Amino acid sequence: MRPKYKKEYSRELLEFFKSYTVWDGGKKRTELASLAGFSRYSGLPLEELERWCLEKPDFAAAYRLGREYLLQYLIDGVFNGSVPPQTAKLLLEIEKERDAKWTGESAFELKISYQGGGDADERVKS
Repeated sequence: MRPKYKKEYSRELLEFFKSYTVWDGGKKRTELASLAGFSRYSGLPLEELERWCLEKPDFAAAYRLGREYLLQYLIDGVFNGSVPPQTAKLLLEIEKERDAKWTGESAFELKISYQGGGDADERVKS
């Protein structure tokens, strides 16, 4: 039996993303916020969360805002050296694929410039 949607799930999702994308006094995170992570945290099936992203506007809005928190976390991490640029690129590519699956287009485009470890001024879509 599928779980029944409750409006508070959108608030919980956003709080989950906030808790994983705020720097804690220099402490390194062992995982980043994701829909799969929220599934583990809440006990709600991932497939149901994905369906709500398509069918429930408030849940979809909370997810989009949570992803913006994640994007800022990755950008800050690249610039302060705690997130390797290659890791940020990989995570953004995963989000790009998710966007294409759900919307047929990418939600945002990011341009990252860094020195070392690859081409500078690399264009990353997510």
